[in-house]
Amino acid sequence: MKRLASILLLFTFLGLGSGAMDYLHELQHAREDAIADARAKAAGRPIFPHHHDESNCETCAQLHIQFVFVRWVPTLICLGLFVAFLTLLDTPLISRLAPARIDCRGPPAF
Repeated sequence: MKRLASILLLFTFLGLGSGAMDYLHELQHAREDAIADARAKAAGRPIFPHHHDESNCETCAQLHIQFVFVRWVPTLICLGLFVAFLTLLDTPLISRLAPARIDCRGPPAF
Protein backbone atom coordinates (compact mmCIF):
# COMPACT_ATOMS: atom_id res chain seq x y z
CA MET A 1 0.00 0.00 0.00
CA LYS A 2 2.88 2.36 0.75
CA ARG A 3 4.35 1.82 -2.69
CA LEU A 4 1.03 2.46 -4.39
CA ALA A 5 0.68 5.85 -2.71
CA SER A 6 4.24 6.85 -3.56
CA ILE A 7 3.87 5.70 -7.17
CA LEU A 8 0.63 7.68 -7.51
CA LEU A 9 2.30 10.76 -6.03
CA LEU A 10 5.28 10.32 -8.39
CA PHE A 11 3.03 10.14 -11.45
CA THR A 12 1.08 13.18 -10.26
CA PHE A 13 4.26 15.25 -9.91
CA LEU A 14 5.53 14.03 -13.27
CA GLY A 15 2.22 14.93 -14.92
CA LEU A 16 2.19 18.40 -13.41
CA GLY A 17 5.88 19.12 -13.91
CA SER A 18 6.08 17.96 -17.51
CA GLY A 19 2.87 19.72 -18.52
CA ALA A 20 1.13 16.50 -19.54
CA MET A 21 -1.90 17.18 -17.36
CA ASP A 22 -2.25 20.68 -18.81
CA TYR A 23 -1.93 19.28 -22.33
CA LEU A 24 -4.59 16.64 -21.69
CA HIS A 25 -6.91 19.24 -20.20
CA GLU A 26 -6.44 21.50 -23.22
CA LEU A 27 -7.32 18.52 -25.43
CA GLN A 28 -10.50 18.11 -23.41
CA HIS A 29 -11.34 21.79 -24.04
CA ALA A 30 -10.69 21.33 -27.76
CA ARG A 31 -12.99 18.29 -27.87
CA GLU A 32 -15.76 20.17 -26.04
CA ASP A 33 -15.34 23.16 -28.37
CA ALA A 34 -15.52 20.94 -31.45
CA ILE A 35 -18.74 19.37 -30.20
CA ALA A 36 -20.24 22.80 -29.45
CA ASP A 37 -19.19 24.07 -32.92
CA ALA A 38 -20.74 21.03 -34.62
CA ARG A 39 -24.01 21.53 -32.74
CA ALA A 40 -24.07 25.25 -33.58
CA LYS A 41 -23.36 24.52 -37.24
CA ALA A 42 -26.11 21.87 -37.36
CA ALA A 43 -28.58 24.30 -35.78
CA GLY A 44 -27.62 27.08 -38.20
CA ARG A 45 -26.28 29.38 -35.49
CA PRO A 46 -23.05 31.38 -35.83
CA ILE A 47 -19.88 29.86 -34.39
CA PHE A 48 -18.16 32.06 -31.82
CA PRO A 49 -14.51 31.73 -30.77
CA HIS A 50 -13.96 29.90 -27.49
CA HIS A 51 -11.84 31.18 -24.66
CA HIS A 52 -10.75 28.96 -21.75
CA ASP A 53 -8.58 30.31 -18.96
CA GLU A 54 -8.45 30.59 -15.18
CA SER A 55 -11.47 32.91 -15.02
CA ASN A 56 -13.96 30.39 -16.40
CA CYS A 57 -12.41 26.96 -15.72
CA GLU A 58 -11.57 25.76 -12.22
CA THR A 59 -9.26 23.01 -13.47
CA CYS A 60 -7.24 25.52 -15.53
CA ALA A 61 -6.93 27.68 -12.40
CA GLN A 62 -5.63 24.73 -10.38
CA LEU A 63 -3.17 23.71 -13.09
CA HIS A 64 -1.77 27.24 -13.52
CA ILE A 65 -1.65 28.33 -9.86
CA GLN A 66 2.04 27.46 -9.57
CA PHE A 67 2.91 30.20 -12.09
CA VAL A 68 1.73 32.80 -9.57
CA PHE A 69 4.20 31.62 -6.95
CA VAL A 70 7.10 31.05 -9.34
CA ARG A 71 7.50 34.79 -9.83
CA TRP A 72 8.27 35.35 -6.13
CA VAL A 73 10.80 32.56 -5.68
CA PRO A 74 13.80 34.32 -7.34
CA THR A 75 13.05 37.49 -5.36
CA LEU A 76 13.02 35.59 -2.07
CA ILE A 77 16.22 33.75 -2.98
CA CYS A 78 17.97 37.03 -3.79
CA LEU A 79 16.71 38.55 -0.54
CA GLY A 80 18.09 35.58 1.41
CA LEU A 81 21.45 35.87 -0.36
CA PHE A 82 21.56 39.60 0.45
CA VAL A 83 20.93 38.93 4.14
CA ALA A 84 23.60 36.21 4.13
CA PHE A 85 26.03 38.68 2.52
CA LEU A 86 25.27 41.31 5.16
CA THR A 87 25.98 38.86 7.97
CA LEU A 88 29.42 38.11 6.50
CA LEU A 89 30.58 41.75 6.62
CA ASP A 90 33.32 42.38 9.22
CA THR A 91 32.72 46.08 9.74
CA PRO A 92 29.35 47.07 11.16
CA LEU A 93 27.16 49.32 9.09
CA ILE A 94 26.59 51.65 12.08
CA SER A 95 29.47 54.01 12.80
CA ARG A 96 31.60 53.34 15.91
CA LEU A 97 31.89 57.10 16.50
CA ALA A 98 28.46 57.28 18.08
CA PRO A 99 28.67 57.22 21.88
CA ALA A 100 27.70 53.91 23.39
CA ARG A 101 26.23 55.58 26.49
CA ILE A 102 24.98 59.09 27.20
CA ASP A 103 25.51 60.31 30.75
CA CYS A 104 22.28 61.98 31.79
CA ARG A 105 21.78 62.30 35.54
CA GLY A 106 19.34 65.14 35.59
CA PRO A 107 19.59 68.93 35.31
CA PRO A 108 22.99 70.55 35.61
CA ALA A 109 24.02 71.75 39.06
CA PHE A 110 24.60 75.56 39.45
